[in-house]
Amino acid sequence: MPLMRFGDGFGSNNWTLRDACCGTAVFGATGAGKTSSSGRKIAMAFLNNGFGGLVLTAKIEDKETFLQYCIEAGREHDLIVIDPDVANGHRFNFLEYESMLSDGNKALTTNIVELLMTVIEASSQKMGGTSDDGFWVAAVRMLIANVIDLCSLAFGKVTVENIYNIVQSLPEPEIPTVKGNEGKEAKEPTAFELAYALAAKNVHAQVDKWKATNISNPDLKITDLQSFTKAVNDALPDARIFSFLAEYFYRSLKSLSPKTKSVITYTVSGFLYNLLREPIYSLFCNRSSTVVPEDCFHGKIILINLPVKRYHNVGKSCQMIVKYCWQRAMEKRKITDRPLPVFLFADEAQHFVFESDSEFQATARSSWICNVVLTQNLPNFYVAMGSDKTEYRVKSLLGNFGTKIFHANTCIETNKWASDLIGEAEVFNPSNSYGFTTKEVNRGTSEALQLKKVVRPEDFVRLKTGGPQNNYMVQAIIHRQGKPFPDGENYKRLTFYQHQNSSNNSL
Repeated sequence: MPLMRFGDGFGSNNWTLRDACCGTAVFGATGAGKTSSSGRKIAMAFLNNGFGGLVLTAKIEDKETFLQYCIEAGREHDLIVIDPDVANGHRFNFLEYESMLSDGNKALTTNIVELLMTVIEASSQKMGGTSDDGFWVAAVRMLIANVIDLCSLAFGKVTVENIYNIVQSLPEPEIPTVKGNEGKEAKEPTAFELAYALAAKNVHAQVDKWKATNISNPDLKITDLQSFTKAVNDALPDARIFSFLAEYFYRSLKSLSPKTKSVITYTVSGFLYNLLREPIYSLFCNRSSTVVPEDCFHGKIILINLPVKRYHNVGKSCQMIVKYCWQRAMEKRKITDRPLPVFLFADEAQHFVFESDSEFQATARSSWICNVVLTQNLPNFYVAMGSDKTEYRVKSLLGNFGTKIFHANTCIETNKWASDLIGEAEVFNPSNSYGFTTKEVNRGTSEALQLKKVVRPEDFVRLKTGGPQNNYMVQAIIHRQGKPFPDGENYKRLTFYQHQNSSNNSL
C-alpha cells in the first residue's frame, strides 16, 4: 500500500505502509524546515489514507498546525483535542481507564504501577535523578503498589487524590509519649488511618462471611490460628493482600530511616501533586473519560494540547501518561478485527521519550503502528534519557526506525552518525607523479581503489532550509533499510516544497 513517493518513478520509490510501520525518525536543526516539509508530508499521508492516531505537542502552535492538516485532508471532524482552554471539553481519566481494562485488583495494581513508574522514571532521567539506582526504583515501586492495594480494599477504586493523601500521611515510627500529655485530645485520624481502618473493616466482613460457612469444614484441617490464617488467605485474595499491607506499612516502611523514607514518599507525592492542580485534574483525574485510545481504531485523531513550552514538566508528564496508555492499547489489538493503521506523531520528540519506547518500536510493525519522531539532533535524546548507558539506549531506540530523514544540521555528532549510517563506497582515486631530469619532466598517472564516505558529514550543513531565500525548497537526505532505491543505493537526496498548494509539493 503506497502512501507517497520519493521523487519521480515507481516501484521501489514508493514509501509504503510497511515502510511507515517500521518507524520514521526526522532530524534537522532549528529552522531547517523539517516540520514544514517532511513532517507535514508524512502527516498528510496518514490523514489522506484515513489513519487514526495520537499527536503530542511541544510548541504553542502545534494544535493549529495539525488542525490545518486535518482541514486540508477533510478530516477535521475526526480530530479530538484534549484542551484545557475549552470548557467542558474532552478528557481522559487514565486511572478510570486502567480500571476498566483490568480483571481484578491484581491486574489493576500492576497496570497502574507500571504506568506511574514509567512516567516517574522518565521524569527522573530528564532531571538527572537516580532512576537507575535499583534500591530507589524498587522502593518507589513497592510504595505505589501497596498504596494502590490499600485504596482498592478501602474504597473499591483508585484515584490520584486518594493515593496522594495516603502517601502524605503514612505512619511514622512510634514516638514515646511525653509525660504530662496524656490529657490532650485525640488527633483526627489521617487519610492513611482512615483508609487502613476501612480496608480492615471490609476484609474482616469477608472473613466473617467465609468463616460462617467454612470453619467446620474438615477438609481445611483448621486446628490453630496459623492454619486458620492460611485457609483464609488461600480462600480470600483480599485477606492475603491485607496481610501484606500490614507487614509493609507497620514494619518494612516504618523501619526505614526518616531521610530514606522522605525521599521515597516525596518522589511519589511530588509527581502526583502536579496531577491534582487545575486544569490537569479535570482533564485526567476527576471526571469520566470522553475519549479513549481505542477511538483511534475508528479513525479518530487524538491531540493533547498541553504544549511543553506552556505547561513545562506537567505537560510532558501528562502527555507521556496518555502516550503510554495509547501504546499498550494499540499493541493489544487484534489486527484481523481492527485493521486500520494508526500513527503516533511527536514533533520535538525528545520531550516524550522513555526507556520502553525501544521495545515498543521493535514490535510496532506487527501492530500496524506508524511511529514518527522529529527532533534536532542525537544529543537531544541523550539529554532526555540522561542516565547510565544513555548512548546505547538512544541507539537502541533509533536503530529500530526503518526510515531516517536528515535535513540541514550543524550538529557534528548527528551529521557523523548519518554519514556513517549511509556508509562508504569504493572509488578510484587518481594520482599524478612527476620526475625531473636535466633535460625533461616525466609525468606518470595511477589509480588506486579507496573507500570514501558516500555522504560526508559536512554535506548535511549545505542542505537548503526553505523560506524565500531558497524558493521555499527544503532539501533532505533519506536513508531506508532493506529497500534500495532504483539506483541501487540505500539513500536518496530529496527536495520538499513548503508551499501547501504547490503542484510540486511531493517527495
